[in-house]
Amino acid sequence: MKVLDRVLADPHADAAALRTLMDAYAQMGDHSKIQSVVDQLHADVKKDPGNFQAALALAEGYRHLQQPDKANQVLNQILAHTRVGSNEVLMVAQSFAQMSNFPKLEASLNKLTSLAPDSPEAWYDLAALEGQQGRSQDALSHLRKSLVLSAERRKQNPRARDLKAEAQKDSRFGPLPETTEFQELIGLKRIDLEQPRAGRLKK
Repeated sequence: MKVLDRVLADPHADAAALRTLMDAYAQMGDHSKIQSVVDQLHADVKKDPGNFQAALALAEGYRHLQQPDKANQVLNQILAHTRVGSNEVLMVAQSFAQMSNFPKLEASLNKLTSLAPDSPEAWYDLAALEGQQGRSQDALSHLRKSLVLSAERRKQNPRARDLKAEAQKDSRFGPLPETTEFQELIGLKRIDLEQPRAGRLKK
């Protein structure tokens, strides 16, 4: 505790150190110390709203304190910042996913595709979310975009992540893999389960 408190009292402790410190306090169940870290992170973010690492840590601190509304507010501010980059937006999306805030998760993924339009994973995750929501046409459209980009990447690097293979077993797409459109997109052959009709000629 003395070592942790020494870090907490250090005015030069950066966001990464404070985040690690907060996780340690959380494991101990020391909410008063988590609040102290949150107060310090809040001051850092207020001083510099473009300090995204501190803001992300602050949102995590609010989640530790069971204050989702404040966490959402911080994440929304990051998302709306004019200088936010794709890496920060990805971390914001992950935070919204952890809180099961699907509308904000979708907004984050949409922003991610605009900031990183050549990222197969950005389009893939958006398609998977839409698949979870039963929005088949949107999911198929964005999955197609993802698979095209993935295929182009694998031409340059055959060891790159194979999103087509992953899509075949990704449960987030729900019943979508059973549709003709999905199977045509993936390149699978449909199995004809229809029983032979009476009188049909056999080859």
